[in-house]
Amino acid sequence: MSDYFNNKVNSAIAKYFNMNDEELALKWNNHQSTFLQIIKCLRHKNMFADATLACNGKFFSVHKLVLSACSDYFGDIFYEARGQNPVIILKDIDCKNLEYLLDYMYVGEINLS
Repeated sequence: MSDYFNNKVNSAIAKYFNMNDEELALKWNNHQSTFLQIIKCLRHKNMFADATLACNGKFFSVHKLVLSACSDYFGDIFYEARGQNPVIILKDIDCKNLEYLLDYMYVGEINLS
């Protein structure tokens, strides 16, 4: 997996040097799209998840950072549940709707039918 990340990062970084060689500025071209692809990959491959959502006996591995960035509700929950890998039990939510919500948070779009 590290090769995947290295290739993504190395191909996306352009280096700029100041003429007096005292300053170095780096710009990561396409940072947002690259970052979103990596987040999507982490979810798809179930890597580095640090929390679990439980819904009607179904479990979803998630990343606290992603959910907290997208939702104050989850941010507050994770702030209160400061354990290493908390399991958050969600009641009164349909599992399919939770999957839609997670898709929206990780990818930025969903298709409902």
